[in-house]
Amino acid sequence: MNKPIPKLTDADLARFWGKVDKSGDCWLWTMNTFKSGYGSFGIRDYSYRAHRISYTIANGDPGELNVNHTCDNPRCVNPLHLWLGTQREGMDDKVAKDRQTKGEANVHVLTERQVKRFLYQINPMLHSVGNMVLMKGPSELSNIVNHGGISEENVTRD
Repeated sequence: MNKPIPKLTDADLARFWGKVDKSGDCWLWTMNTFKSGYGSFGIRDYSYRAHRISYTIANGDPGELNVNHTCDNPRCVNPLHLWLGTQREGMDDKVAKDRQTKGEANVHVLTERQVKRFLYQINPMLHSVGNMVLMKGPSELSNIVNHGGISEENVTRD
């Protein structure tokens, strides 16, 4: 859920654009970023994604819609590179551009070695298919999740 962006003052606008390098086609956010690489801009004790602020300045508050990049550069705040879409549209765009993480490059996916180790340690009744661990019953879920920081999203029941 996106927090509504408050009305920006002239001081907010000057501060925002003072943190942007407009020397290239992508206007790059030059200050703090979130871990995801998106620019972080603070307004009244809350940090917003800089590209959402840029979109808001140019077009108005995007509300619950995502602000996506045509350039796929998370630091870019050029309003001409930004478009609104649903979460699904953003995911479809990522897949169409082949930018989604796959296999072991995805930190949320177990490696084959991890799966084999956990299957051996936990229960011989477990088996793997692709990057998912399949279980015969719910009792093993907490055991698998508690070993090595594996999230429940990567463990499913048969």
